[in-house]
Amino acid sequence: MTREGCHKLVVLEYPPQDGKVSTINVSREVVVSAGALKTPFILKHSGIGPKEELENFDITVVKDLPGVGENFHYHPTFPVSFTLNDLDEYDDSWAVAVEYLTFRIGPLSSTGLTQVVGVLSNNDTTDEWPNVQLKPAGYQSGCAPGEIDALKSSGKRSVSISVGRQHPGSRGNITLRSSNVTDKPVFSGNFLGEQEDVDGLVSGVNLALKLAETEALKAWNLTLSTTTLSGCADYHYPSDEYWACAVKYDTAFGHHYCGTAKMGNSSDSMVVVDPQLRVSGISGLRVADASVMPQVTSNNIAAPVMMIEE
Repeated sequence: MTREGCHKLVVLEYPPQDGKVSTINVSREVVVSAGALKTPFILKHSGIGPKEELENFDITVVKDLPGVGENFHYHPTFPVSFTLNDLDEYDDSWAVAVEYLTFRIGPLSSTGLTQVVGVLSNNDTTDEWPNVQLKPAGYQSGCAPGEIDALKSSGKRSVSISVGRQHPGSRGNITLRSSNVTDKPVFSGNFLGEQEDVDGLVSGVNLALKLAETEALKAWNLTLSTTTLSGCADYHYPSDEYWACAVKYDTAFGHHYCGTAKMGNSSDSMVVVDPQLRVSGISGLRVADASVMPQVTSNNIAAPVMMIEE
């Protein structure tokens, strides 16, 4: 214990390797940067987390921090499918491979339509606080038979516009499965647990449909796919009621997990780290990854996470 009454991290212990536990003496600080999924897992197994949960697994409580593993959220996304006036060809062939190897151009040098991303506001917010992301997908390289002009099908080419909910209100948590560090944690996403997130995705779908009606995309005869989800067959397609049903069946992960060791001031009982990323009540321990974000950013998190870590 330091004079301030805080615990000080003095030894870093690795999980067993070949039956042996490795330890490192800590002279200054340790920075945990395992991501929003694993950072709370590490903290809890180290005795830092909700007291009741730790005691339930006979883990010695070093610091009771109820916010560890809570506030779990991310950007939910929903793909809206379209067809356009183009053959449903494979984008790769041996000729394409030679083109890339020789000149570094062509489909293999590109990520297709995903190079274009739009971040917009709907009627719930302002242009300064955009809450809808539109991300097209299509014309992407992948496995192919190799022949030039080989067809995936006899139909038209399919593309999609994925709609992202950028300011989700739903929150989940990450809890331990046991006291064994080799047991994976339990993830409870609670994605779309709040009706506002369902409504937000539906609003974004309508923005995607509005985009499809522009002259630039109409020139390609971009047409909404007629394939519907069987679980939403009771709703008229493509009504708001249908989309509200569909997003609950087909919402995808945005891979922007964050919030499980959130940053804030001491007046918030669920805060885990301060604005300098120091873990509350533990001297010599910081967290530097997406888990410290109290609220996910309005767009992809790679750059903000790099900024946090630097």
